[in-house]
Amino acid sequence: MNLDDLRREIDAVNMEMLRLLNRRAELARQVGEAKRRVEEEKVQNGEPVTVTPFFAPSRERQIFERLAEANAGPLSDDAVSAIFREIISQCRALEEPMRVAYWGPQGSHSHLAALRQFGTAAEFCPVVSIEAVFDQVEKRLTQYGVVPAGNSIEGVMSRTLDLLARREPRICVETYLPISYDLLSQCPVLEGVGRVYASAMPLALCSGWLAQHLPGGELIEVPSMSHAIDACLQDPEGAAIARPMDERHDGLSLLQSHIEDDPRTKGRFFTIGFNPPERSGRDKTSLLITVHHQPGSMVRALDVFSRHGVNILFIQSRHALRRPNVYRIFVDLQGYLDDTDIAEALAEMRRERILYEVLGSYPDALPPVDEPTD
Repeated sequence: MNLDDLRREIDAVNMEMLRLLNRRAELARQVGEAKRRVEEEKVQNGEPVTVTPFFAPSRERQIFERLAEANAGPLSDDAVSAIFREIISQCRALEEPMRVAYWGPQGSHSHLAALRQFGTAAEFCPVVSIEAVFDQVEKRLTQYGVVPAGNSIEGVMSRTLDLLARREPRICVETYLPISYDLLSQCPVLEGVGRVYASAMPLALCSGWLAQHLPGGELIEVPSMSHAIDACLQDPEGAAIARPMDERHDGLSLLQSHIEDDPRTKGRFFTIGFNPPERSGRDKTSLLITVHHQPGSMVRALDVFSRHGVNILFIQSRHALRRPNVYRIFVDLQGYLDDTDIAEALAEMRRERILYEVLGSYPDALPPVDEPTD
């Protein structure tokens, strides 16, 4: 075909895609109506009402997996997922408008994680702290919240785990993002920087670069990226560690991009809410186990999983907040909460009076790891 023929073919495909997209949107709208009818019938019949969630992580994960299996190119699987994530977002909004809180500001890694999970059709609500995200969800001001859970270098985010242990929302889904940082400043050259402002996690992930390139610089920890930028705007010799953005903040220029020590670093983010996701077929269950600082207490708690054949995917321990003789162990288990092996392991923990809190059971966002071969 010549150029005109190809363009006519593209126009025809565009019209067919538009027809199919609107058909899909209409089906999504009907799904929302069907869910509401089920709830209304339960009310009329005096039955207990369990709100049917409009966000179904297990169902969405299955959609993406089927698309990847059927994809013959030339679009990559990532490109197909990005396109359909936005389609799902727009169609979900026809079922029910979605409000999602995240630890701000706009453009932060938590904001990007929320966009990746919910698409642009959701209404995003930036708040000033991780605790404020929990507040928004608990008060039903938003249906969901997105909070940082940790990263592949520093491990878990202690503040998020403490709040999950004390507050009502549970983990509904996890999201992983590549983590990178830039150095912004009013100074025209790196040699003019005397102080670096950043929150705790960027300081940790960029510590090697800072030690090499700004060995004499004062490192000042602030609550968030927005605080770092505000402080930098007031300090002619200051620099701020910030997430790479297409548009620079007024008054600040880019001194150095990608200052993170390891470019492979990935951040983990939890979406918290009140509706437990259904089994997806490849799931993860997160626990917070409490043990006293006594010989063998940690081994005793973890041996339960070995006896029942439960695979531990991740483990990290730390002192409990304001309880120096108590440890809390964060554990990711392979499988869904009511799988026989996990259910039996937790039943034994209850019999042995080992304290634990289920933080959530949800689809595993990481691809399966191939078994090692000889």
